[in-house]
Parts: sequence; structure tokens; C-alpha cells
Amino acid sequence: MQMWKTGLNPFRLKGFISPDVCGNCHTDIHEMWKGSMHSTAFDDLLFRAATKRFVADTANQGELDDAEHCVACHNPVAYRSGQIQGSSDSYDKTDSVTRNAIFCDMCHSINEVILLMNASFNTDPGRNEDDPGVKRGPRDDSEPVYHEAVYSGLHTSAEICGTCHNVTHLWYMTKLEGTYDEWYNSPYNSPDPEKRVVCQDCHMRQAPGKPSTGMTERPDYPGKSAEMGRERPHIYRHSVVGGNVFMTELLGNTEKAALARERLMHAAELEIMVPESKGALDGFTVRVKNEGAGHMLPTGVTEFRQMWLEVTVLDKKGRTVFFSGMAEDGSIPENTCLFNTVFGDSEGNPTIDVVKASRMLYDHRISPKGYHDETYGLKKPCKKPLTIRAELRYRSMDPSVVKLLLGEQSKDVPVISMAVTERPVK
Repeated sequence: MQMWKTGLNPFRLKGFISPDVCGNCHTDIHEMWKGSMHSTAFDDLLFRAATKRFVADTANQGELDDAEHCVACHNPVAYRSGQIQGSSDSYDKTDSVTRNAIFCDMCHSINEVILLMNASFNTDPGRNEDDPGVKRGPRDDSEPVYHEAVYSGLHTSAEICGTCHNVTHLWYMTKLEGTYDEWYNSPYNSPDPEKRVVCQDCHMRQAPGKPSTGMTERPDYPGKSAEMGRERPHIYRHSVVGGNVFMTELLGNTEKAALARERLMHAAELEIMVPESKGALDGFTVRVKNEGAGHMLPTGVTEFRQMWLEVTVLDKKGRTVFFSGMAEDGSIPENTCLFNTVFGDSEGNPTIDVVKASRMLYDHRISPKGYHDETYGLKKPCKKPLTIRAELRYRSMDPSVVKLLLGEQSKDVPVISMAVTERPVK
């Protein structure tokens, strides 16, 4: 048995109840969850296409084990119960409960975290709808009528998120995703409980017009968890929004896509710094500050994601005298300031196939509350007055990768303007 599996138990497939049953009492929370990336993690077209491709391209048993395990985070119950054996298996084997991916009963049945990676947690669900068992959550005074309930400190901690939002290659032990670790090593993980900001404080407080990031307020939301429950000073919002505009729109979840756009637009700030000079401008610096994300910017599958600086210098007549950014065909030229990661295979060649990722070749991202200074030199000095415009842009997937994975099903990947600033130079 591989070491990561030690302490992990099989899931009782028939013990989990449908989120539709939960929605009978927890109506508002159920509506927030519907259409979220958690609820559609198993329907994600790119996940499905990528994992099938990864399995087909494996070169050894270690890579195959890792490829087969991809589904463990996107559908833990189907995988850990044995309903689906791995990513090469038929996804049609799921039933009306497990096809919901990350759903109510799965999360609220988690009773133990074994390792902070690769969906390494255990659950203790009930036996069926007539015997739903004990649900775990953030309160110690709940009095539900359908199931039992107990307080769980785990459910208010970052650790419950870290079980899936840390991914380590099972064979090469490469850190493929490290969102939890990025938070853990950040200023947000303060030793002072009054100053600590955990995942739920941002991702489970967002509502339209209230993005709830590290650079905005993160308000409470008074209300009821259940229709018959008592009024509470705060109800965690279960839309759990990240930055994926593309897939939420592709799956028709436009409200969740709008929330993702708003979150991205409150993650970073830009500053243009121009050296003191009476003569013509020959260079300047753009500072990109990660003021809103409690993890690296960007985070997650950053070998696919693209965040870049688009910089334009205009003369007094509005003509472009300098430009760096996306080309007309939508590609990102090599001289563009691009924030991403690049993995390498066992021979050191760059690869986007994560099951071949034996090492990290390149990591150019911005730490929480950190910044990056990008300096631009002009080929020849430009006469003032000038205007420098800087824009931080983002898309959740390189369009060439989308085309490779989805073929005729591929769609345009939306580009989001995360931050914009201008500075006149006189």
C-alpha cells in the first residue's frame, strides 16, 4: 500500500444522501451550492478530457497510478467507495447522489483528515435516507429534526479545504497544487486568532457586490441555515467562489461566473513607477501587488492558467509608442510578463501533462501580500508628455490547451481585467 493511503477508509456508498434531500430544509444554502464549481467538479469538461488523456499517455505504473487518482478530488465518494475505479473508468457509473461531486453530505460527514493532500480524509455518513446519521458543522447548539448534528472545529478551519487543495504527485512526489500550503505560509495564517483569515472567511462570505477578498470587507450574512432554524448572525455562503469564469459560463452557471469575475477584480493592485528625469522617457517599472488573495496569484492548476501584464505607452496624440501583452491572435508572446508555472518531465522537458511532472522548472507567481516589479526598457527614449497604461489580465486556461482537450467543443476563453491603472508622464 502506498504511504499516502495509510489510514484511509473506504466510503459507505449507500450511506450518503442526495443534496436534493438536504435542500428540503436548507433551501438557501442548497441554491448557493447549485452551479458552483464544487457541485460541477465532476462535470468539468476540461477535467474529463484531461484525465482521459493523462491516462492514455502514461509511461509507467507510477504515472498511471497518479492519473487514475485524479478523480479522487473531483468525485471523492464515487472513487473511495469503489463505484469508479479511476479516471480511466466510465463516469456513467455514478448514480443520482455521486454525480453531484462535492456535495452536502460528503463534506458534512468528514470526521477526520489524514493528510493535507490528495483528498486524504475519512467520512462517517449515516446508513440511508431513513437513518441519515450525524452531520458535522460550525455550531454547537443546532437542533435539527431530520438528522443529528455535532460541532466540528475542522469545518471552520483551513485544513478541511487543504485535503483537496493540495495535490502531490503519487510517484514523483512533485507538488502539483499547493493552495493550502501557500495560505499556511502567508501572513493570513496569523498565530493571533483575531487576525487569522482562513479560506472560509473569503470564499464563503462572497455575495453579489461584496467580493470578500483580502483587500475588501468580509461581512457577516445574518439568516437561517435551515427553514425551521433560528436566526443566526452569520450563515456561511456555499457558493464557494474561486476564479473560474470559463467553466462556470460553459456549464451555464452565469451567476457563479459573475461572482468569479468580481473576485478576480478584487485580488490585485497595480502601481506605475517612473524614474525622475527631465529628459525623454527610456524606461519604467510596473508593480503588481497581491492584495486580495490568501494564496499565490494565480493558484491551482497554474501550468494551464495565464495571468499577464499588458502595458501600453501612448504619445501626446494617443499613438502607441510601446506595447507588451497579448498578440492579436490571442497568444501570449514570450517577452510578455506572464505569471504561471511550468512543469518538467523526467528528462527535464516542459510538459502540461501533470502525470509526467517530475519537477518544477519555473514558478513565477506573486505571494500573498507580496509584489512583483516588472521593469520595461524602451528601444529608444520617447519624448514627453506620455501616458503609461498598465492592465493585469487573466484567463483560467490557455486557449490552445482548451482546443487540444475539447476539439470541436472548445469555446473562447474569457479574458478578465483584474486591475487597470494609468499614469501621465510630463
